[in-house]
Amino acid sequence: MKRNVLALLIAVSTTVAGLGLPTQALANVECRYSIASPPPLMLPNVTYKRDDIGPANPLRLSLEVAKPKWSAIAVKGGPGVDYDLALGRCEDEPLVTSTQSGAAVDFVAVDGNAAWTAPPGTSRTLYATVTRAGSVTGQFALEYSTGGLPLRVGFPESLNLRDTPAVVRDVYVASGTTAVITLRLTAGDADLAVVDSLGAAPNTAARSRSQSIAQSNNPGLTPETVAITVGSAEPGRTFGVVVVNNAASGNYTLARS
Repeated sequence: MKRNVLALLIAVSTTVAGLGLPTQALANVECRYSIASPPPLMLPNVTYKRDDIGPANPLRLSLEVAKPKWSAIAVKGGPGVDYDLALGRCEDEPLVTSTQSGAAVDFVAVDGNAAWTAPPGTSRTLYATVTRAGSVTGQFALEYSTGGLPLRVGFPESLNLRDTPAVVRDVYVASGTTAVITLRLTAGDADLAVVDSLGAAPNTAARSRSQSIAQSNNPGLTPETVAITVGSAEPGRTFGVVVVNNAASGNYTLARS
């Protein structure tokens, strides 16, 4: 009997609320294959834990992304277990793939602030695929973070994350200015990554971890810091700041100056 794969996922915690969505690259798409029965829809801002899947039986899910902010889907395997992540506007036709080695967190972030012609609140469906890359079996955690809430100067945010692979925040940087993002760790282990898209190149609306424009990955409880600069000849725009949670649980403070 065919079982609903989402029913095999166990929700263990929630994080934050938010938004997220790609650009014109995701509009008016004709896929090579029609989807008679779309894969199960993944709930946003809920951490799921799932038992092992192999290369031959990937986990496929649908995501509803809506204008106008950044969102991110991320997967984290257990110790020594390597899972990869693909995201596309058509099932079986990935737009971006994240293939971090080992148990490193894989994520794909999606920019809803880029060239999006539909009104706010309009959603698009994307398709995610999770696959175990290596021979070592084990559990993984998966989450679709739509928490692209704006991070503002003077309003630090506390993040208490359990099993959550990653969360995303919006950072608007005006023309000719620099934003400094700092993540302070009380407990746990986390990294920072900054993602950007190019309005003139709609396919850049989805970015993998390896496509980040800046990263900070200090060891232990050392603060993580990244600087985002927009030149005076460039228009201001909104970047995605992804907090990558390497630990099973962590207490962090995210701030902008």
